[in-house]
Amino acid sequence: MPDTQPIAYINARLLDPASGLDAPGALLTTGREITDFGPTLFNDGIPDGIEVIDCHGQALAPGLIDIHVHLREPGHEHKETIATGGRAAAAGGVTSMCCMPNTDPVVDDVALVEFIQRRAREAKSVKVF
Repeated sequence: MPDTQPIAYINARLLDPASGLDAPGALLTTGREITDFGPTLFNDGIPDGIEVIDCHGQALAPGLIDIHVHLREPGHEHKETIATGGRAAAAGGVTSMCCMPNTDPVVDDVALVEFIQRRAREAKSVKVF
């Protein structure tokens, strides 16, 4: 059963490029869903039963997309794998990445694309295109 405990992220810098929002505020999640956010959220206090995480001014923003990633798998796994590249991307706020086809062998057929997609699903870190 997924965790549905509400969590309030307070004292955050809210960034939303789609709406132009760049302001201090709070964000509320329930499970994996954002249920509310804004500069005035929790101005009247935080209800009981909600876990609180103080962001201390750190930014909360939609995940980044890196459209130019040089993954080394297949062919040069000793340098980097889809799993290690995905973990590094996720640590930097990247939630999706587009891998370049300059591997060895070159990603130029359906079987290699499916291989990369399968390895990305197994790694469970970021979406790989």
